[in-house]
Amino acid sequence: MKANEFKEAVIGILNQDIKFDGHVEKVAESITEHRQEKILGWIKECKEGAQRPEPCKNFRNLISFIYKSSDNHRVVY
Repeated sequence: MKANEFKEAVIGILNQDIKFDGHVEKVAESITEHRQEKILGWIKECKEGAQRPEPCKNFRNLISFIYKSSDNHRVVY
C-alpha cells in the first residue's frame, strides 16, 4: 500500500481530517503491507477504546498515535 493509500485508510478509520507528519510517508512505504494492516488495526482499536494512544508530551491538545512494535519499529501519527 502506498503512503497516500495508507493515510486515506487512517482518515477513514478516524473519520476526521487529520494532519500527518512527513515521517509517515517514509515509514508507510518502507514497511510491509502486513505491518501496515497491523498498524491500521491498532489505530482502529485506539478509536474504539480498546487501546490507548500515548499522549503527546509537548502538545497536550493533540493526540499522538505511537505504535511500538516488538522489532523496534515506531510509527507516530
